[in-house]
Amino acid sequence: METNDGSVQCAGGSLGQHRHICAFFNDFDEQHRVLRSFIKEGFERGDKAFHIVDPSSWEDHLQRLAEAGIDVEADAWSGLIAPAGIPKPMTARIGQLVGEAVTTPVIRDKLAAQFMTPIPGTPAEFRARIDADITRWSPVIAAAKIKIE
Repeated sequence: METNDGSVQCAGGSLGQHRHICAFFNDFDEQHRVLRSFIKEGFERGDKAFHIVDPSSWEDHLQRLAEAGIDVEADAWSGLIAPAGIPKPMTARIGQLVGEAVTTPVIRDKLAAQFMTPIPGTPAEFRARIDADITRWSPVIAAAKIKIE
């Protein structure tokens, strides 16, 4: 809850203008109970947040944030993009081989250690993802006057 002086109350304490938290919890329930209102109020003020979440808890974390009314659609992702004009059979084969590779236990575990979850798909699915993000973020980028330098 924000006070008249702009500070925020969280976990029995008062956070001033610079609201950074590094916290350790006994369990996932306690974490969400303590931080949910802090996160939501911060987003409502336009604050930014960075969460480090165990990959095995990622879906539960997103669900709990969504239940608290926090937009969880924004996320980070990566993929392979090839130059225009590559024959479709070649892109399909590369996609198949990469999809097989990232789902092997060794690669999947190495990606999980970097908080990454492989989601193999087709070139059309990836194109749709890119197009959806362009549609979603273009107005935000334009409103914030963000430019590539």
